[in-house]
Amino acid sequence: MKRSQVSRIGMGILILLLVIILVAAVLVVSAIRRPFPTTSGTVTVAGLDLEVNILRDDLGIPHIYADSEKDLFFV
Repeated sequence: MKRSQVSRIGMGILILLLVIILVAAVLVVSAIRRPFPTTSGTVTVAGLDLEVNILRDDLGIPHIYADSEKDLFFV
């Protein structure tokens, strides 16, 4: 192999690595900036008959309390 071929292959590998790093950075930034779900506050939902409460424990596990089975399974 000539020296120019080796440098051309090296340059191609370098460009490929830079593209991979750029794509990975874009994916990480978009994943971080994605909005998190609402975990507090009041939300009005059409289709419920009575009030439903969703509480999260210390581990973030939701517990659903409803006055009717229909509303419980709807939520």
